[in-house]
Amino acid sequence: MDIINYRMNLFASLNNELIDIEKSYEFESTADEIRYYKYEKPKFQRYGMFYNKLLKLESNVPMGSQKMKADYYEDAYNHVYATFIENQAYIVYYRMKDTDQDERLFVRNSPNNHIFALIEATSMMEEFLYSIDDDRTIDEKINDYPKIIWTGKLTNLVLLVKGMVLTNSINNGNITTKELVEYIQVMFNVDLKDHYRKYQDVKNSQDPTKFLDYMIELIKDDINDHDEKINQRKK
Repeated sequence: MDIINYRMNLFASLNNELIDIEKSYEFESTADEIRYYKYEKPKFQRYGMFYNKLLKLESNVPMGSQKMKADYYEDAYNHVYATFIENQAYIVYYRMKDTDQDERLFVRNSPNNHIFALIEATSMMEEFLYSIDDDRTIDEKINDYPKIIWTGKLTNLVLLVKGMVLTNSINNGNITTKELVEYIQVMFNVDLKDHYRKYQDVKNSQDPTKFLDYMIELIKDDINDHDEKINQRKK
């Protein structure tokens, strides 16, 4: 259950930041807004929904007999099936890649702009319930969601971890570097057991914040490009 809690807390922190950005962000066009809510955001949002469903499911597993547990998981599957039935029209829209309702469904103020994330999260839940008879632990199963691999330098990842801890960005600061490293290792499929030594290497380098400075430069360029396109449209 620890990894589920870790992922839920990390999702909540990142989601809060995303919501703040969304409030003031100006899309270049309606097409861009639709693309974001229809395709891009669900890729992230589905995991928050899935972890929330999974945490509730596993927190309420009965302590009784195997039959009681089997009945419990069967009820959970029935709930998944009911969710699919309830959203059948949206599922058809999703599978057929329709577009005629996009401007109603996938814009900032639509109460339904999360619907594709819900469909994908429910599908993930269905897949998890199919694996109930799998002998692996919950933490081992949850590692299947998602399969994301850090491909950059490990020292740069350690620097990001340290930054998140120092800025109290995770769990309101109630987390140690070691705890966050343990989670990041699982999340990005990397080995950071020597994270302390790697951080010392960064501190002793000629330009300790080179990676962060590079990130800032790229973000500024991206913001400037966006602002320039907005200004051109206004002319």
